[in-house]
Amino acid sequence: MIFILLRVLPRLGGVLSALLILMVLALICYAVLARYFFNAPLPWSDEMLGYLMVATAFLGLSSVLLDDRHIAIDLLTPLFSGAVQKAFNLLGYAVVFAVAIVFLYASWETLTFNRNFGLYSVGELDAPIWVTQIPMALGSALLALAAATKFIERLLNITPESRS
Repeated sequence: MIFILLRVLPRLGGVLSALLILMVLALICYAVLARYFFNAPLPWSDEMLGYLMVATAFLGLSSVLLDDRHIAIDLLTPLFSGAVQKAFNLLGYAVVFAVAIVFLYASWETLTFNRNFGLYSVGELDAPIWVTQIPMALGSALLALAAATKFIERLLNITPESRS
């Protein structure tokens, strides 16, 4: 039951990422229509699209990891025994977890500094920079949770069938 709960939060990151992709599509269509059909370009659309794309990438990381859809180089691992392959998988999940924690710490420090310092974007949106950095911290936290979940599942040999 707990593993089902540990999989729900990272999946929400994937759902948010998918919704953001739809928002990106809608904003691009709106910007093109406004520019070419109504001669009213949106000066803020490029900046907003950049923020949305970063959010899409970071929030989707955890869901992709849960599905084992990240790029993996498995040229040599099939040559080893099952125990060695398991050790490599565990090492991989541990490294992902460590990197996610480091990035979570760094992005949180940057976010709080920018909030305390009162930095705003230099573009047309004039957005508080710390708000645009929330998806990086949130995505890193969800990635760390997903990596820990995958590590525990692999360590305990929990399969999709045995989860339910």
